[in-house]
Parts: sequence; C-alpha cells; structure tokens
Amino acid sequence: MLKLAILALFVFFKPLFLGSTPSLGAPLCQGSYHNTNWDRCTGTLKLKNGDIYVGEFKTSRRHGTGTYTFASGSKYAGEFKEGRRSGQGVLT
Repeated sequence: MLKLAILALFVFFKPLFLGSTPSLGAPLCQGSYHNTNWDRCTGTLKLKNGDIYVGEFKTSRRHGTGTYTFASGSKYAGEFKEGRRSGQGVLT
C-alpha cells in the first residue's frame, strides 16, 4: 500500500520536476478506441478478456501514465511506452 501511495505522489508531482503533462491534464480521448486514433489523450480501454486500462494514449497505444487492471484482479500502476509496461511502476 505504501508503494502505491508513493507512486500516486510521483504521478501527480512528476510534472513539477520533469516538465511532463500529468494524465489528469491530458484531454479526454474522443470516440471509440476501435474506430478512431487516440493520440495524446486520456481514456479507458476495456478488453474482451476483462482487462481494463485507464490512462494516457499516444498513437492509439498505452503510452504515459496509467493503470492496467487484469481480469484476475492484479493491477499495474505506472508508466507505459508504446503499449508496454516501461519505467517506474507497481504491480499489486
């Protein structure tokens, strides 16, 4: 739980130190994921297998800060790059 709290603080205060846009500051993605190109926006993607991703997208890929919740209940909260987990994050 402490790791998750530290990650949450990092996500919200990261822009102050690194100059990037927080996920809550990115505009909401418009339209359906499967019918449009989600680029530089924040959205929710629900997969057929029950997994859910909430976070930033770039060229219709998970890119930036987000939370991926597996159908099993496990979660990864952290950074994504070109559709894959990358950088700092916490798997619970």
